[in-house]
Amino acid sequence: MEPQEWRPFEISPASYRGFPALLDEMIERAGLKTKAVYQGKVQGSEEEGQAVVTVRIGADPMVPEFKGTIVRAQEEGTANAIQTAAREAVRWVHAEIGERLEDTPYRYLPQALFTQKHLAENVRRYHRDALAEPEEQLRVAARCTHAMDRELHRRDQDVGMLRREKEELKKKMDQLAKEKADLMLDNLQLSKEKKILVDEVMAGSLRQHELEEEMEEQNKTFKIHLDDLTRRKRRALAARNRAFEKLQTYREVTDQEIQELIAELQELVNLNNQKAHAIRQLMSIDIAVRVTYQTRIDKVKEDLEKRIQELGRKSSQLRETVGYLDTMDAELIRTEEELEYHRQEARRLRDLEAWVRGVQGRGAAGGGASTCAQEATP
Repeated sequence: MEPQEWRPFEISPASYRGFPALLDEMIERAGLKTKAVYQGKVQGSEEEGQAVVTVRIGADPMVPEFKGTIVRAQEEGTANAIQTAAREAVRWVHAEIGERLEDTPYRYLPQALFTQKHLAENVRRYHRDALAEPEEQLRVAARCTHAMDRELHRRDQDVGMLRREKEELKKKMDQLAKEKADLMLDNLQLSKEKKILVDEVMAGSLRQHELEEEMEEQNKTFKIHLDDLTRRKRRALAARNRAFEKLQTYREVTDQEIQELIAELQELVNLNNQKAHAIRQLMSIDIAVRVTYQTRIDKVKEDLEKRIQELGRKSSQLRETVGYLDTMDAELIRTEEELEYHRQEARRLRDLEAWVRGVQGRGAAGGGASTCAQEATP
């Protein structure tokens, strides 16, 4: 069963006489410039459902000792909840501003019990023999009120404990209901699985019968195929024997043709060997020419380097004797002309070296062709 939702309800304290009216009168008699504000919500009907009422009494700047209070009460029915909340508010307000009510008829109203010491003081106050009250009826009424307040306070504690136990039991009931629903779902699932299993068993039996029939048909087909394969094997063996005989005849005929082809190939090989020998002779001549050119180039390069070093030494000497430029001007001009001549020689040698490298590249190309000819020779 789903719990009912909480819904707010309108509260008019004037329509509920009793403690709400007493609370308003006590606040007014104490001189507080504030009012009690009620808020409530109910679950179910307003007569029998659970109702929660909150009473807020704001602080009064003119009365510093009163900080304001908030009281919440829960009862069955909105009327009972309002009365209980107002009664608790009376006790809390009286506990905070008791001194301002000492000279009023509200001085004997019950106060909230903060500690055991406070409780003992209230007991001594209301039940001592020498109560400072001349009227006996008022003394008796005060004691009766205090005793009733004690009893109501105990009842509230018992009710609170019972309510907490009820909530715990409700949670356990909800948990049990949930577990019961889960068990029912599990049972339903098991029933479905059982039905599915039975169907699968029945289907398996039917399938097994079908498989047996199919296997019997496959055995018959296999026997037919086996006989067919046996006949094909016999035909294949006969064809292989005939092909082997033809191969033997063809081999005898082609042996003579193969010998003739071998003789022609031998003649071609001899011709290739002659060509390769001629190519090797040409390559040896080309290599001798290249070696001669390279030797001459190396010699010219060495002479050029020596002359450049000598010119470098002369240039160093000229830099050292810069103070004698007037007397060495002719020598310097001659040296520069000689240096220019050697630079031209160096450029000519570089051109010659480039030409030699071109000749070597063409020779390398010819050597590659000769190598290919050698590889063609078996």
